[in-house]
Amino acid sequence: MSACYISIGLFASSITNNQIVAFLLALMIGIFFHFLFGMIAGNMTGWMGDIFQTLSLQSHFDSIKRGLIDSKDLIYFGSLIFLGLAMAELSISNRN
Repeated sequence: MSACYISIGLFASSITNNQIVAFLLALMIGIFFHFLFGMIAGNMTGWMGDIFQTLSLQSHFDSIKRGLIDSKDLIYFGSLIFLGLAMAELSISNRN
């Protein structure tokens, strides 16, 4: 989970030159993945609720916290890390 937040922070830092804006952007994206997707999923039913529950970082971490290491959770965290790092690399390469 820490690596996910670090990759989100690297991406936010790569798209802006201001450290405060990068921090606030990373914070908002992190809050969105950690809390808001779970809250949205709790208020929705059906397949839309399932999609938002799948996007929630908290639901994937809860199963790992209980000691259940599932491949879907590892794939979720790995893909979020890869996505954050790839977008940061793309942003930096477009700048140069």
